[in-house]
Amino acid sequence: MKTKSTNSKLGKKFWYYLAVGVGVIVLAASLVTTILLLSKDDPFLEKPTNDPELNNPTNDPNEDPNGPVASVQDDFIFPIEAAEVLHTYGFYYNQTLNAYYEHEGIDFKAEEGASVCAIADGTVESVYVEDVLRGGQITIVHEDGVKSVYSFVTAESGLKAGDKVEQGDVIATVSEANGEEYKDGAHLHLEIYADGELVDPEAYLPFEEK
Repeated sequence: MKTKSTNSKLGKKFWYYLAVGVGVIVLAASLVTTILLLSKDDPFLEKPTNDPELNNPTNDPNEDPNGPVASVQDDFIFPIEAAEVLHTYGFYYNQTLNAYYEHEGIDFKAEEGASVCAIADGTVESVYVEDVLRGGQITIVHEDGVKSVYSFVTAESGLKAGDKVEQGDVIATVSEANGEEYKDGAHLHLEIYADGELVDPEAYLPFEEK
């Protein structure tokens, strides 16, 4: 009787462990199958394509599909040494007028008499010696419908409409600010137009390189 009882217990244990083992194998197989199915649709596990355009490491990741902004930045320089920004383009508080309004360009900090350079090759469109709001002002026409306007400046002697200028040429010096921004002191106010519309100069100037 003792032997039969022992054999019976051993038999039950065998079937129990066999059942557990089979269950573990089935569970593991299910997990593996699930992982394989999920990974098939996981975009993070997709293999790279053979498209040379996608796999070309020389492609510029900063390239704008809507326009050549990145290449444009390479063609323009800052109009003044150091190029420390006083006011950016957009909504701001004008302490002279004691009001908030749209700032139409970028103001660069500068001492009176600091040199102002052409940001790119172009043709001088106009030179105003006196302007009630902006003091002296110079407008230069560049390629692709772009214009640059330099305000609160004293034009270089002899500079006139129709003159050709090259990038980096000194076209003026910073003068004492007057009119709508006189409380900011001497500085250069730069505006850029593209196809007749005001645009943010930061889209053209090489700020990312600073």
